[in-house]
This record gives sequence, structure tokens and C-alpha cells, in this order.
Amino acid sequence: CEGRLELSTITCNAVVTACGRGRQWEQALQLLSSMPRREVVPDVVTYCATMKACEIAQQWRRTLALLGELRLQALKPDFLTFAAALSACAKGDRWAQALDSLA
Repeated sequence: CEGRLELSTITCNAVVTACGRGRQWEQALQLLSSMPRREVVPDVVTYCATMKACEIAQQWRRTLALLGELRLQALKPDFLTFAAALSACAKGDRWAQALDSLA
């Protein structure tokens, strides 16, 4: 081992989660958007962690945009992705958008 961490979906998910916990939502978004260039495929966990980072930062529009992007990537939203979207909308007092996200 040369002291380098192999770039994979799992390592990216860990970094995105750390970004969210550190309130670095913009860095989480940057990493998500850079993954395809690096030949790393984001999964539902990647999107959920990025959505959670945006939700913590009260970025409800970005959270909902990520939910839409997740669906466009043919990934199936799970309970945690919907919870992040609903929580972000609640923090932004955007109940109509919260209901729309469930459709």
C-alpha cells in the first residue's frame, strides 16, 4: 500500500457524510458532481448523504433538486432520502414542496 486511499463509492460516501456533519454542504455537492469524472458511480447512499448535508444547511431547494437527480439516475429513493427531503422542506416552511416530493 502506498498510503493512498482507493477512490470508490464507499469512500466517497464516507467523505460526503463527513462534509455533512461538518456543515460543508457545498463540498458535499462538489464531490457528488465530480464522481462521474473520476469514474466512480454515486449510489442512493451518496445522494442521501449529500441531501442530508444540504438539509442540515437549510438548503431545501438543493435537497429537492438532488431528489429529482436521484430519480433521473434511475436510482430508487428510500426512506432516508425522503426523510431528508421532508426535513429540509419543513425547515424552510415549504410544506407544499414537501408534499410534491412524495409524488
